[in-house]
Amino acid sequence: ERERRVRIGLLGMVGAPDGSDAEVGAMILARWRSRGYAAEAIAELARYAFTTLPLTRLHTRHEPGNGAAIGLMHRLGFERAADAGEGVGQRWELLRENWQLRASRES
Repeated sequence: ERERRVRIGLLGMVGAPDGSDAEVGAMILARWRSRGYAAEAIAELARYAFTTLPLTRLHTRHEPGNGAAIGLMHRLGFERAADAGEGVGQRWELLRENWQLRASRES
């Protein structure tokens, strides 16, 4: 937790060689799930990616049928992307323009 500086999971971002997009991922330890930590972390990472870095798209993926991940992607404004093939899972993307529109409505 933030106040006690307890590690509750991992957050990562890996960029494409051309610098236009990046894949993001989060893993929260079971006892800390359903508390909004993943949403908070990914939202902040998106803000950083689209205001500080030159990224135009973030993408992520998860196992099919992961209801928590599906809900999280919807809440954060990600949209379903075309599946990349067998074994990749469900893919989602967030475009800079869509993030900016959503951020302007929330401010």
